Amino acid sequence: MTMPRSRRRVGSASRALLFASLACLSATRAASAAGQTYAAPPTIPGGGAGGGRPNNPQDGPGGRQTVDIPNVDTESVKTARTDAATAKAALAKARSALDAAARSLQDAFDARPDVVEAGKSAALTKSVADAAAARVSSALRTRADYQKAAATADAASARVAELRTSADATPADRAAAASAAMAARDAVTKLQEDAVTADPQAAAARAAA
Repeated sequence: MTMPRSRRRVGSASRALLFASLACLSATRAASAAGQTYAAPPTIPGGGAGGGRPNNPQDGPGGRQTVDIPNVDTESVKTARTDAATAKAALAKARSALDAAARSLQDAFDARPDVVEAGKSAALTKSVADAAAARVSSALRTRADYQKAAATADAASARVAELRTSADATPADRAAAASAAMAARDAVTKLQEDAVTADPQAAAARAAA
């Protein structure tokens, strides 16, 4: 029995499609082994029993194409990473050496006799100034004007704290209380400064310090 010509054409097209599919699979495996990506050829609708046939170079523009992905030079990447780590370690070592040298220079400077004497003199001068200021402050606290100013400053600070937690206080109230507290503290500071200035020993000690 002779097979109709139309069936023979369908069978030939099916075999051609099968062979083309196998060729694509083989090419994909080969490309994968080579570290590349193989792009399957575009198909033309309507060809063969499978609904499409692979295009071939004779089909004109848009035929079979492949995209080559360049291989990555992993050895160069490893070398660059190693060099970066080496440079980082060298930088850390250099910084450590610089810090050690700075500490050594500072220690040598601090150990100089003139520097030691200057430090002792400064400490003694500060001690004298502190003692004079403490003496003046002790005498100042017995004065009525100072006691009144200190009490006003304490009350103003308490008022600021009270308004800070009060839900009924307005921003204007808080701002006015803060200004009053600052003025009260300034008044106390002025009394202290005037007392030190009026005491010759305390004034001289402060000037020397």
